[in-house]
Amino acid sequence: GSFDNRNVYTQVEYLAAAHALTGDARYRDAALRGIGFILAHQIATCGGWPHTVPPTQRYHPLLTIADEVTSGVLGTLRGIADGAPAFAFVDAPLRQRVREAVRRGDDCLLALQVRQDGVPTGWAGQYDPGSLLPARGRSFELPSIAVQESVAVVRYLMSIPDPSPKVVAAIESAVDWLRRVQLDGLRLETFEAGQAQFRYHATGQDRRLVEDPDAPPLWPRFLDLADNSAVLATREGVRVASYAQIPRERRTGYDWYGHWPRRLLEREYPRWQQARAAR
Repeated sequence: GSFDNRNVYTQVEYLAAAHALTGDARYRDAALRGIGFILAHQIATCGGWPHTVPPTQRYHPLLTIADEVTSGVLGTLRGIADGAPAFAFVDAPLRQRVREAVRRGDDCLLALQVRQDGVPTGWAGQYDPGSLLPARGRSFELPSIAVQESVAVVRYLMSIPDPSPKVVAAIESAVDWLRRVQLDGLRLETFEAGQAQFRYHATGQDRRLVEDPDAPPLWPRFLDLADNSAVLATREGVRVASYAQIPRERRTGYDWYGHWPRRLLEREYPRWQQARAAR
């Protein structure tokens, strides 16, 4: 049972929609079991969700923000709590349990926002469920602030219909941080190279960072918890100083740089601001 990469909660939504279309009680009952599974595995210490249960890897029990685990689960639960038509079969006691899970999850996200000298920034990809400190995910995913994951959290927080001042502050501080850490004048270039076969993929290409004054803003996926420098690593978990020092297997098999915040910053956040101003 893995919540990673938008699993479990998306299947629950699908089953609820199938029940709404067909009236087949099997789909309703399966969706209810899925909701029960989700609620049963909310982490007690904070209100987020683990990567996978039961765990088979070291990082599976960690409280996970990466790949829309906690933010995605909360989005589905919020729909149930707010009375989404497809979930009309959820009775009042269960709906109340869902509301409480959403409240705890929202509080958890606010508590986990990484602070630098007291200033809120973004979110780490994983946290230790006991200490609630940022933790290593896979071997090459070192404790850090994760840009892609932070964008997903901001999108979830912006979906809250009547956000509290604390939620608004979390959104605005994260957006400010994303703007501060963007890289200008750099482009990630893919170029042809000799064919290579690695354990998990084969490639005839390689990647490099090149200077380009016309390039759109670029972001490292991971940023240092203290100084916002790019956190880059080998598959063995050794941090390196530059993109060129990452072995080709990880350069071509993982997205260390990307444009994840662009749509949020250029379109979604301004629309959210306008909608709030119009109220």
